[in-house]
Amino acid sequence: MRVYLVDDHASFLQGLALALREFSDITVVGMSTDPVSALEQLTQPDMTVDIIFADYSMPGMTGIQFGRDLKRNLPAVKVMIVSMVSTLSIASRSFRLGADGFVAKIANVEEIVSTARSVLAGTFSLEEDVKDDPSVRLTPTELRVLRHIVADELSSREIASTMHVSMHTIDTHRKSMMTKIGTRSVVGLVKYAARIGMITLPRSEVQT
Repeated sequence: MRVYLVDDHASFLQGLALALREFSDITVVGMSTDPVSALEQLTQPDMTVDIIFADYSMPGMTGIQFGRDLKRNLPAVKVMIVSMVSTLSIASRSFRLGADGFVAKIANVEEIVSTARSVLAGTFSLEEDVKDDPSVRLTPTELRVLRHIVADELSSREIASTMHVSMHTIDTHRKSMMTKIGTRSVVGLVKYAARIGMITLPRSEVQT
């Protein structure tokens, strides 16, 4: 998998690139904090890429706009939107406007890679299965973490700081919630939060 990263936050780019290089079948072929420069690099004849990870919100050009401009020249290249805001409306809008996939920045690298693989395989879908099981019970701490993720839209680092725990602890709680709920992504967490009344979404999006 040949990956190119576009995000106006250099620290996020560097951290994600470092994490992706731990996967033997992934090659980070380039990165840029400027979407215009990225378009120029990606359309060079010697550039070969399978999938772009593009930030949803960047100065001057959104990730969706970036993807649409890119696909005019490189229609086969997949574009996966990454976003700090992990709401289902953002994910749905990205998908409707031409993105091939969506993942929240709060996701760990395994989830990001899994989502990218599903995008390349053509199996990505926002129709995330969530257990409709009244016996599912999250702990008070898990519910607090869930609220910080879906309602307060905090990053893992921000949640850890707010709760005075390590990022590893937050990641453990998130994985536990996903296992109980029966989801593999933050999209599923958003849907579960809507189901239990923690947040309110338009009816069409809850059923997406």
